Amino acid sequence: MKPSIQLVLALLLQTGTYAQVASFPPDGTTLVGAASSVRLHWLLSNSSGYRAEVIYNGHSIAVADPLQGTNVPLGAGGTYRWVLYHGRSPCQTGGFGVAQEAAFHADGPNGPDGASGRLKQDGVAGGDGGVVSVMVSRSADGVLLDLESKNHLYHYLVLPGARFLITARGGNGGKGGDGQDGEPETAAGGNGGNGGWGGTVHVVTRNFPWRECLDIDVSPGKAGSGGKSGTVLSGTVLIKIPNGQEGRPGQSGKVETRIGE
Repeated sequence: MKPSIQLVLALLLQTGTYAQVASFPPDGTTLVGAASSVRLHWLLSNSSGYRAEVIYNGHSIAVADPLQGTNVPLGAGGTYRWVLYHGRSPCQTGGFGVAQEAAFHADGPNGPDGASGRLKQDGVAGGDGGVVSVMVSRSADGVLLDLESKNHLYHYLVLPGARFLITARGGNGGKGGDGQDGEPETAAGGNGGNGGWGGTVHVVTRNFPWRECLDIDVSPGKAGSGGKSGTVLSGTVLIKIPNGQEGRPGQSGKVETRIGE
């Protein structure tokens, strides 16, 4: 279970074994928002004997007092690692990241176009949107999103005033290949691929109206257009072959909300 960032989890045990120390930003979290810097600190009851090293943008800085922390400039897509020491001994490592964009995408792929100038080549159908589960909860520092997709877990902290987008859109169908003038075998245009269906997003919330910070898009994929056909000479008459047919558009996905326990 993910610890609350308000809870002090670290105490130096009498045996010399170190319990895990909660940090801010929380270890393993990706920050979402427009802040230019953040104060990185550790939730210690007493910082005596502790120090930390922070590595960002390839540079290392020392933090003499982890309880007070240090301001770290934030850059989109950045990854920040830290080591917490007690005396000379490292007792914990961790880190956090900054989102490249305020969004998570589980979209179906677009279908490839059919090849032109060959035997009739249809466009490929777009893929269906994925399945995303997200738990939304409030904290004093923003909104926590615990997101799961394709058996991978992601932890986001959406800073105050920011919004986050989740998409599970269907992919567009590919265009049918174009025919060419001449032989009947290569004159027909291919049919367009069908659009993929929108996916499903499951939202679990305990104490927060998620629409205040979360946008969700489960729109369907568009139909692929039919390929343009060529003409065939039959005796002294040019015969225009019908163009390929347009594919079928996808169907919208679902957003399901439930109140967590």
